[in-house]
Amino acid sequence: AWGAMFAVVVPPGSGLNEVLSALSSLLVVSMIVFWGYGLLFSTHGAIRIYQRLRRWIEAGFAAMFGYAGFKILTSRIV
Repeated sequence: AWGAMFAVVVPPGSGLNEVLSALSSLLVVSMIVFWGYGLLFSTHGAIRIYQRLRRWIEAGFAAMFGYAGFKILTSRIV
C-alpha cells in the first residue's frame, strides 16, 4: 500500500525533500486514521455490536480468505 501511495504522490525524478514530505504526510495521516479507529472501536457501543455479530463477521472473513486461497490454488502461472 505504501508503494502504491508513493507511486501516486511522488512523481518520477522527485528530490529528497519531496520524498520526505510525502513520507511524513503519509505517516501523519496513517497515525490519525488508526488512532481514530482505535478510539471508535473501543467504545462500548462498538464492542457490543461486534460481540453480537462476531460469528457472522468472522464467517464472512473466513469465506473471503477461503475464496482467495481457492483462486490462488486454481490459477495458472503464466
